[in-house]
Amino acid sequence: MKKWLVTCLLAIALLFVATTAMAAHIRLNGDYCEGNTFEIRKREKDYHTLYCYRCYDEFTENHWSIDTPQYKATCTKVAVCTSCLMSYGEYGPHDWGAWQSRGNNSEHIRHCQRDGCDAVDTASCSGDSSATCITLGTCSTCGGQYYSAHAFPAGQNWHSDDKNHWLSCTVCHEAKTKMGAHWFVQGAVSVCLKSAATCVAPAVYYTNCDYCYHKGTDTYVDPYNGPDPNNHDLVHHDAKAPTCTEIGWDEYDACQREGCTYTTKVELPALKHNLVHHDAKAPTCTEIGWEEYDTCSRCDYTTKVEIPALKHKLVHHDAKAPTCTETGWEEYDTCSRCDYTTKVELLALKHDLVHHDAKAPTCTETGWNEYDACQREGCDYTTKVEIPAAGHDYTEKVVKPTCEKGGYTLHTCKNCHDSYKDHQTKTLLHWYGEWTSNGDGTHSATCKRKDCKHVGKTECAIVEFKQDEATRTLCPVCGNVSGGTHLALVEEVTAEGEHLPYGELVLRMGETANGNTLLSVCFEVSGKLTRPKGEVKITMPAELLNGVTLALLNADDTEIDLPYIVEGENAVFTLNFTDAEIPTALIRLIPTAE
Repeated sequence: MKKWLVTCLLAIALLFVATTAMAAHIRLNGDYCEGNTFEIRKREKDYHTLYCYRCYDEFTENHWSIDTPQYKATCTKVAVCTSCLMSYGEYGPHDWGAWQSRGNNSEHIRHCQRDGCDAVDTASCSGDSSATCITLGTCSTCGGQYYSAHAFPAGQNWHSDDKNHWLSCTVCHEAKTKMGAHWFVQGAVSVCLKSAATCVAPAVYYTNCDYCYHKGTDTYVDPYNGPDPNNHDLVHHDAKAPTCTEIGWDEYDACQREGCTYTTKVELPALKHNLVHHDAKAPTCTEIGWEEYDTCSRCDYTTKVEIPALKHKLVHHDAKAPTCTETGWEEYDTCSRCDYTTKVELLALKHDLVHHDAKAPTCTETGWNEYDACQREGCDYTTKVEIPAAGHDYTEKVVKPTCEKGGYTLHTCKNCHDSYKDHQTKTLLHWYGEWTSNGDGTHSATCKRKDCKHVGKTECAIVEFKQDEATRTLCPVCGNVSGGTHLALVEEVTAEGEHLPYGELVLRMGETANGNTLLSVCFEVSGKLTRPKGEVKITMPAELLNGVTLALLNADDTEIDLPYIVEGENAVFTLNFTDAEIPTALIRLIPTAE
């Protein structure tokens, strides 16, 4: 029996965590849902989905976890969501032990101390300024012996051979770095000069390595050092007079060396023709012509070119049939240069009209008045004027949901009776009244909604308590107590709290078999208990507590005084369920005469 009770209490605790995750839910109409009405419907990688039984909406909430061992992420496990108990997120940090030398004169190592983790972390030894690449030093972290890195100071000269260059360690002189093949460039380095410039040839250099200046085998011409202008082989040339079309020159000297262009020659420009201008004459289809042209008065130069008669440049035109409004023609030719044509026009046909009756518009289709249209193929003439569709004129009827069917809004067109449904709502949950014991460990209740006669039945929510060294059982939902007694339902009671559970407040009072008057306080949904969280303020009729004090029963048969105050016709007291072992508060009413 105790194992079953513990299992039920654990299940109720998990349901309470899930249903209280979003107690402050605001519905779309701006009102707050009454009570904590949530349960977990779906678990995803980074979030879980909650369903509200009050407004039937679903919401997502990110996973979160409190900083306790069972929920906290470590290097061997990820965090566990406090609400839905799903693992999520990244692994936590390692629990590193002390650094230890690896004994390789270079590194130290440390291991994760957490059970199940074999992570290893390594680092280079350091901290001793006397350590070199050939002299051991003592690591300031692990105390082990180590060699430091080779010394390659900036600014040292390169070493090279025919293929490669490198830098040497200044301590051991054996280790090499930045070893690489030569990268030959055209650097114009003086030590790589092959031949100096001449009057016809620039200087020639060997390529050099861009890093170490090692001389290569390829040669190139220096683009910045051209031929030497002071070494010409001159030849004298006589003068020549210019003509209309040819240049002339005075006597001059020039270098005869192949490839050298040096000269003192000064050309005398050609005289050009002494031109006489003649206007152009365009040719016609029947007469020759010419472009404008020039003739020279000194020579027989002329630019005149005759242009032969053009003849007609015919363009063929396809026939065009006449339409209702436009003329047509047979196929014909025209000249693109003159007004020659063989065209003969055909008169327009006029419209071939057909009369059409009017059509009234509907909700969805356009209409029109009577009209005429041309029936001749290819002609779109019409006097048709369309009348737009009237559109639907819908009326609305709201159908409320019941315990068996969902609700909706029905829209019906007053003109064509077209209809559709929207704003559909889910079926309602049953709203149970007083739960009554069936005498077999179950209790039943009838749904209080109009036209619903559904009877719900569920197992009694058994709670064990000790009194006078005897163990008794109580169902705070239906009020059945072992020993044949019953606690009656107390009306006109309310509960207030920051994190109230989803469910109805149930207060029952009655005399037990040992003659004590007992008051039970719980929350139930569909005949089952829900677990409160934190403090709950209870208000009940004050007349029921006249002449008594209150004592809260503990699970070990001890009692704690429970103070209350009277406000008008009501009595008010506060219960704290934070550390409660059961989701029900049991209170003994003690006459003040005791």
